Amino acid sequence: YGWNPRRWFPNSILAALPALGPVIYGWILTRNNMKFFDWVDQQWQWNRFSSAPWRTFDCTLNGCTADVRQFGQTNRDFPVTPIDWSWIGDFFRSPTWSTVTSWEWRDRAARGDVLEFLVTIGAFVLVIIGLRRLPLYYSAFVIPPLLVPLFSPSSVHPLMSMPRFVLPLFPLFVMLALLIHNRKLEIGLAVTSSVALVLLTMQFALWYWVS
Repeated sequence: YGWNPRRWFPNSILAALPALGPVIYGWILTRNNMKFFDWVDQQWQWNRFSSAPWRTFDCTLNGCTADVRQFGQTNRDFPVTPIDWSWIGDFFRSPTWSTVTSWEWRDRAARGDVLEFLVTIGAFVLVIIGLRRLPLYYSAFVIPPLLVPLFSPSSVHPLMSMPRFVLPLFPLFVMLALLIHNRKLEIGLAVTSSVALVLLTMQFALWYWVS
């Protein structure tokens, strides 16, 4: 409806209904002798701390220290683990079956945060392209869920859970479909996605970290 406020109603009311979800949930918490924002405050259990998005990326790439709340107390200058690329180099130095099936290599690959980093960067690239190629309300749907986790990284995995947060953001996949018009690329992407699904499912089933 463009920028004419007179045309926004009553559909704008329907568009705002999803925001009632957190409000209702917070109200339910207060009815059960808890605090309205406990669903946010309890994120400390995953070693999450407050940060600006650009600092989150810096911590991901270079590591950093942060004030992390743990079990009722705040640990000052707690080390934040940066991304680990070394497992990729190890594979190319020794591309053997024993390497990829060893517990140590698979654990480092799972905890290296490479998947989280690549998915996050890819999502923002699609968002930037989508600003010109998709309706604005698609971008409005996608940008907040991508930004909010960057304000609360984890000291264990700064980009913790980002692949899971990206999966429901369907406009990103619409944008990806608009970009790919080559049949071979489509098949290659489908095969890559299927292989990644199998590998990550195997990792998850065997109790390795996945996102």
